[in-house]
Amino acid sequence: MVKKYIYAMAFLMLFTCKNDDDVDCSAVTCPVRSVNIFFVDKTTQDNIILRDKLIEDNFSIIDKEKNLIKFSINESTGLLFAENTDIKDTYDIYINSEKITTLSFDTSTPKTNNCCDNGDLINVTVTDKAFSIEQNIISIKL
Repeated sequence: MVKKYIYAMAFLMLFTCKNDDDVDCSAVTCPVRSVNIFFVDKTTQDNIILRDKLIEDNFSIIDKEKNLIKFSINESTGLLFAENTDIKDTYDIYINSEKITTLSFDTSTPKTNNCCDNGDLINVTVTDKAFSIEQNIISIKL
């Protein structure tokens, strides 16, 4: 399921975010830059959002300036998309008002001249939780 989503996003970006000499990037609609997160049960490897039927009301994400971060959840994949307006930030992530972790990250310089290349997540740390990163998606084990 994850691979289908990643392939769909890559396909979308390839065809809607192509940058030629004739393309004005201000006229190109790119997906909102986001930090993409799966929450995974460390024992069963189940997606916690899907398994526990969590919805956006169960979560809150706060940045280092104490601002609420906008986010959405893909209900079919259980992937959380936290909007990312800074190239470097720290988020406190809460589920049901309980702080579960602090996530910090930097964003690399874009590798291409494509309009929608926002760089990759680098220097990612997740406080007190095991995690992995694959194709710019962070999987946090709870």
